[in-house]
Amino acid sequence: MVLDENLQDEWSDELTLSTVELILNTTPLSERGGYTAFQLTYGSNDQTAQQIEMLTDLPGHSRWTQVVKRFDGILRKVRASSARYQQALIEKRKLPSQRVGEHPQFLEGELVVVVPEKPLHTESLLPGKKGPFVVVKQYRNDVTLRHINGRDQEFLENVARLRLWSSVDVEEDIRMANSDNREATISEIIAYKGDIYRRTDMYFYVKYDDGSMLWQQYEPGKYGLNRDLRQLRDYCNKLPELKHLCMTDMEARRQIATLDAMEVTALKPGDTFYLDLRYQGWFKDSDRNTWLRDRKGLDYVNNTYILKCRATKYASSNRRRICYVCPILDGTKERVLTNFEVERLAYRRRVGKNEVLITEKEAERHNLID
Repeated sequence: MVLDENLQDEWSDELTLSTVELILNTTPLSERGGYTAFQLTYGSNDQTAQQIEMLTDLPGHSRWTQVVKRFDGILRKVRASSARYQQALIEKRKLPSQRVGEHPQFLEGELVVVVPEKPLHTESLLPGKKGPFVVVKQYRNDVTLRHINGRDQEFLENVARLRLWSSVDVEEDIRMANSDNREATISEIIAYKGDIYRRTDMYFYVKYDDGSMLWQQYEPGKYGLNRDLRQLRDYCNKLPELKHLCMTDMEARRQIATLDAMEVTALKPGDTFYLDLRYQGWFKDSDRNTWLRDRKGLDYVNNTYILKCRATKYASSNRRRICYVCPILDGTKERVLTNFEVERLAYRRRVGKNEVLITEKEAERHNLID
């Protein structure tokens, strides 16, 4: 401010120095709790020197007009100079990537890591950075990145959060990227439970390379257990009831609606099929989670429990739904399957590996019959 060309010849003027003093005393600062120095000295009800402008509106005070005009002129110059200085200070304190017109340019194929938006506490157990990731492209401040740990999804990050990663060992880079959420240590998805129509309600039994196993919830986002993870996609594609989890939610809803609008062709009246116990219980019980999660005494990790069922008749003339009976649990009571449920739930025609057929005796032992 001292070197400002508009004020170089006016620093000796008492009014200029008084104006600077005025700004310092009437500017609220966070270290003062949002109050000005004037308010902390005289209270918040006293009039500040800024009220001098009101003198021009009072009758009999025309002699103040020239004083106020001169005061206003100097005040504008000092404030303009102060604003330029503050802006220069802001630019100086910015990271290079935050400065106007300056964007670090990352090349396609380079590896970068993502740093936290806020500094982590020194005792935090969270990783100080995530990645590395592969640079796909950059447009100004937006950099498109791709995972190097088996995920296909691309995502955007602000250039200010990226740091170039110097690769020494590719396998170590992949291990590091995977360790962000233990996802790379996943060796196998073993089982599932939950409502297939609500993916965030799904849980998967995950086995890690270190031998540990646990139930982990489906979690959207870049670092969660979701359809972007190759191991989960491989598992879901093996089971017709889970294939739609490999799609976006909108795609899955569209496919369900499309299948339900079609005629049932995979089952005909009189056909025998086997239905997962969880879904038969799901159809018959108001509390679906009782069946879809953990049924006492049943091992859903190592086994799939199935029931023998029989299709009886089409539920309507358009043949888009079909009725069936499950003698073990329901006797002769008929229930209805949509075409999607026929294709994705009632697809078993025989008892397969690790599938346990529920007999009447077992149904009684596990208290499955109402």
